[in-house]
Amino acid sequence: MNKISVLYTVDHNYSKYMLVSLLSLFETNKDKNIIVHIVTDGFTTSDYQNVINIADKYNNINIHFHHYENIKKMIKEFNIPDWRGTSISNARLFFNHIVKDVDKLLYLDSDTIVVDKLDDLNNYTGPICMVEDTMNRNHINELDSSIEHYYNSGVIWIDMNEWNKKGYDKLLIDTLESEIKYEFPDQDLINLAYKGIINPLHPRYNLFSTEAYFNNKDLERYYKINNIRRYNPSIIKEAKKKPTILHCTPLYQYRPWDNTKGIHPYEKIYNYYSSILFGSPVVNDIEVPNKHLYKIITTAKLYTPKSIKDGIKSIIRK
Repeated sequence: MNKISVLYTVDHNYSKYMLVSLLSLFETNKDKNIIVHIVTDGFTTSDYQNVINIADKYNNINIHFHHYENIKKMIKEFNIPDWRGTSISNARLFFNHIVKDVDKLLYLDSDTIVVDKLDDLNNYTGPICMVEDTMNRNHINELDSSIEHYYNSGVIWIDMNEWNKKGYDKLLIDTLESEIKYEFPDQDLINLAYKGIINPLHPRYNLFSTEAYFNNKDLERYYKINNIRRYNPSIIKEAKKKPTILHCTPLYQYRPWDNTKGIHPYEKIYNYYSSILFGSPVVNDIEVPNKHLYKIITTAKLYTPKSIKDGIKSIIRK
C-alpha cells in the first residue's frame, strides 16, 4: 500500500484532538502518499492553518477541505438528529458524496491515534469493514434483534469500487426513509442500513480505552456485567499486544486529555504528540482521583454484587 485516502469529519471543538490524530498518522506511515479529506464545521482560520502547518512538514501529504453545507442539507432533509450538540458526526454517513475517485477509503474519528503502519488493511475485503463495538446487548435488541454483530463507527475501511458497483448508498436511504427508531445517529444507522454486509476488522484497528485499561480477567467481567458480546479474549490480547489504531473512548468519564495522572491508558501517547504540536500537552483542567485509588474503585465496581451496589445507591439517594 503506497497510497491511502483518509477521511475525517470534525468541528472546531475537536480540531485540536484531530491534529494529534493527523500527526500520529503521518509519523507512523511516512512511506505512503496520504490524501486527507476533512469535512469541517465551525473551523476558525487558525484551525485550518494548524492542519496546513502539520502537512507542510511532510512531502507525502495532500490535504483537501470539504464544505459541510451540502452534506448538512442532506442530514436535515432526513431529520437525522445531532449527536452531542453537533451534526458533524453524521457527515460520515455520506462519505460517498464527499470523497470521489478513490479505490479505498479509511474513515477515522478525530479521537483516534495511529500507532502502527496501515499496510495490513488491504488484507480486509468487502464493501465495508469495521471493528465490533462494546455495546450493551439490550440496546442492540431494541434497535433490531436480528443484528448479531454491532460495529463501532470510529474506524471504517471502505472499498469504494465495490460500494459504488453494488449501489449500497440506497441501503442508507431506505433506512432513513423507514420509521425505524434509533438512539445513536450515525452508528445505529450504519448498523441498521448495512446489516449483513459489514465485515469485521481485527480490534487492533480500533482498540477502545476500556480494553487497554483492564486485564483480561477484569475485561471479561466488564463484558459480563454490561451484557456485552465481544471478540474472544485471545483476540483482544493480540490487539493490546500490537495495536494499530487507538480509539480514545471514555474510560468511564475520562479521556486522555483530561489530565488523568496516568489513569487513562492512552494519556502518555496523547501527551507525546500533543507536546510536539503545542510545546506542552493540551489538557482539560479536570480533577481526578489518585491512580491507585481509581484502580481500587473500578475493580470494586466490577466485583461488588449488584444487590450491594443497588443498596448503596438507594442509601445515597436518601
